[in-house]
Amino acid sequence: MSPAPTRPCSTARRLVRLPHAAALAALAALVACADPATAPDVAPGAAPGNAFRAYRVSAPAAYTQVSAGNSYTCGVVTAGGGVACWGDDEYGRATPPAGLTGVTQMDAGQYHVCSVVLGGTVICWGANMLGASTPPAGLLGVTQVSAGSLYTCALAIDGRVACWGRNDKGQATVPAGLTGVTQLSAGSGHTCARSAGGAVTCWGDDLHGQSAVPAAAQSGVVQVDAGAFHTCAVVAGGGVACWGYNSDDRATVPAGLTGATQVSAGSYHTCALVAGGAVTCWGNNRLGQTAVPAGLSGVTQVSAGHTHTCARRADGAVTCWGTNTSGEATLPEPRTVLPTATFTAPASALVGQPFTLALSGAQVPGHPQVTQFTYAFDCGTGSYGAASAAASASCTAAGAGTLTVRGRVIDQDGDATEYTAAVAVGAAKATQTVTFTSQPPSPAYVGAAYPVSASATSGLAVALASTTPAVCTVAGGTSPTTVSFAAAGTCTLTADQAGNDGYDAALQATQSFTVSRRPQTITFSAPASALIGGTLTLSAAGGASGNPVTFATASAACTVSGSTVTFIAVGSCAVTASQAGNATHADAAPVTRTITVVWPFGGFLAPVNGAPAVNVMTAGRAIPLTFALGGDRGLAVLAAGSPSSQRVACAGGAPSGTAERALTPGTSGLTYDAATGQYTYVWKTERAWAGSCRRLTLTLADGSAHTALFQFR
Repeated sequence: MSPAPTRPCSTARRLVRLPHAAALAALAALVACADPATAPDVAPGAAPGNAFRAYRVSAPAAYTQVSAGNSYTCGVVTAGGGVACWGDDEYGRATPPAGLTGVTQMDAGQYHVCSVVLGGTVICWGANMLGASTPPAGLLGVTQVSAGSLYTCALAIDGRVACWGRNDKGQATVPAGLTGVTQLSAGSGHTCARSAGGAVTCWGDDLHGQSAVPAAAQSGVVQVDAGAFHTCAVVAGGGVACWGYNSDDRATVPAGLTGATQVSAGSYHTCALVAGGAVTCWGNNRLGQTAVPAGLSGVTQVSAGHTHTCARRADGAVTCWGTNTSGEATLPEPRTVLPTATFTAPASALVGQPFTLALSGAQVPGHPQVTQFTYAFDCGTGSYGAASAAASASCTAAGAGTLTVRGRVIDQDGDATEYTAAVAVGAAKATQTVTFTSQPPSPAYVGAAYPVSASATSGLAVALASTTPAVCTVAGGTSPTTVSFAAAGTCTLTADQAGNDGYDAALQATQSFTVSRRPQTITFSAPASALIGGTLTLSAAGGASGNPVTFATASAACTVSGSTVTFIAVGSCAVTASQAGNATHADAAPVTRTITVVWPFGGFLAPVNGAPAVNVMTAGRAIPLTFALGGDRGLAVLAAGSPSSQRVACAGGAPSGTAERALTPGTSGLTYDAATGQYTYVWKTERAWAGSCRRLTLTLADGSAHTALFQFR
């Protein structure tokens, strides 16, 4: 930007050699200068004689916008909305971010560039001193951005303005209450904004009056642009008003200029676009920046930079003039970027059998927005088939030999890239099949082996393998062989024949079957009954796993500890014997034995003897039935309906009548004598029983039954 008239200024191109802190100080001093007359006096088109680095990039054919910065230029590409830059790339300002697309507006500042992308977000690159290239967090809905000298301003869709970066002159401090803005422009150290009513507001550096808006620009303004140290605006009626520093007459509008539609204020000069597409420039022309090329017409936008100017025509073409020491006025030569893809073809094929050609991963390098491609293939005939969206083609070779096949990828512009490959075509081979000729054992047990075999119709050797080596393994690899079963699970065997010069490879055959652990059984016996309070040592023989047989019970009548069962209550004691398996043997099926736990019955006691003795009694008398249960078990020791009697044959005691419940004389019933530890039940007999025999059954609540035989006289 322009130096000050009160002190000498060094040019911006010297800053590239300075450390960061020194560069900041030099930049601040440079933009504070105000004597544009000290601009470098280099002839237009002269060879670079400074530290600038000139870059060349692939130039698009058309642009929607162009912006001339400080010794570099950027344009928004019509196709895809990317950005292309050329000229000095110090600070990376001429290197847009990779993959940047969808740009709707862009502005090249002194040392950085900012752009608005679809959706209203801001992306900046280049110098980031003082945060010039770092938009504030949450900045959304932006419609226009303007890059100044190490600071940036953005206009939101609601008419509010946000600025960030360098603020030593107040250029980034938006006036309080400023709303309704429709267009803004950031200069070297001052900022101007146009409201919806056409009024202009400027703030920041006003050393040369560049922020003092004249009466002519306080209403009816169509567009405003802030230069380094001066400001210009298109006013109502197509006139142009400029104010601020006027060295070289940069702020002196040519007499008679009318019909202006846009104005651009640079560092040392100004240009205006007038109706009809003509460009008029004024101010410093020592580097040819105001010398509009003869015949230039149809312009829709003009941009005045540091010491060069660029214009965009209606067809999207860009023309630049002025200084070109860094290539800023020379657009890169347009070149065609061809599409690329990966071509896939088989190394070999057989006569009469189909093979496939394919193109994948089609792209135009550097242009991710291009996604539409067509493809064409030559199956070795020397001619392409019709292009289509199909990215593969099926081919069949008619004869043996080497085929040269081709694939072509074509982009949306018709540009194409061709790929070739050689396919060795051999004579067709005979087919063959493979089958297993052995049947696996059923069941197949862990630790066993299986002689497996398979054959091929070609007579060639068959390769055998296991796909489940944790379950089964194959000894050797050629049939016949042996399969060993290592663990339980599914064993899957494969049989393959790879073919030879006369035979194709056979389809793989498989054989799957289940390998199980060997079964094991438990031999376990126990007595049918046991006395309460007693113990029993259990024993059982298990299977071949070698694991111990364990015992357990869930019954309330007994407890188990190790192999000892203790009977603690009358009732059923169910004891279960179990044996765990191992890698080769399955768990044994549990075996349960039920032991009836009973009281220790002592009886019958005198005068009655238990069967098979026959008690001779007088019919009609009451007979005391005395017995002991090993202590006082309470009076609820008899089962329901007990005791009962039944007529039997006197010889041998065979039943000859129906069992009847015994009768008791009076209400005496069952009694217990604690002194003797005996129970007594008085049984009343009937006189009618004289000359007969009967069997008395005493059934206890523990389920045991005790009998006595009687002959009545």
